[in-house]
Amino acid sequence: MKRALEGLPGATSARVSLGQERAIVDYDPRALSIARMLEAIRGTVVLPAVRRAIQRTSRPRSGRQPR
Repeated sequence: MKRALEGLPGATSARVSLGQERAIVDYDPRALSIARMLEAIRGTVVLPAVRRAIQRTSRPRSGRQPR
């Protein structure tokens, strides 16, 4: 997850604690959105708290609920 976040344009660093289910990212909000960060970690190991955050911020396409 750390590599996925740090590899995004606009991100300068990321600190991830799997035990605390937390990620702290230093980034330029003009170049990178929270929604983009959540999308980047979707393909990594996703913790339950992160999955809930993705579901809250994602908008379903065609009226479907996010998975």
